[in-house]
Amino acid sequence: MSLGLQLQTKLATSLRLTPELKTAIELLQLPIMELEQRIDQELESNPLLEWDERPEKIDKTDQYKREGTDFSVRT
Repeated sequence: MSLGLQLQTKLATSLRLTPELKTAIELLQLPIMELEQRIDQELESNPLLEWDERPEKIDKTDQYKREGTDFSVRT
């Protein structure tokens, strides 16, 4: 009778959805009207949340400069 020792390694990957990720996926799938209702509900139920009504302005030239593209030079 022989005693043999074996060493095995096993590599496995798994994906686990956190509650935050599940919520994010759920929100991304909502139609705009339902999303707006959900936002209103969250704002009403949580007094620490605030809604900023000011639209965010994006300057496209600044965006291109950050990306390293300069369209101001014409050839």
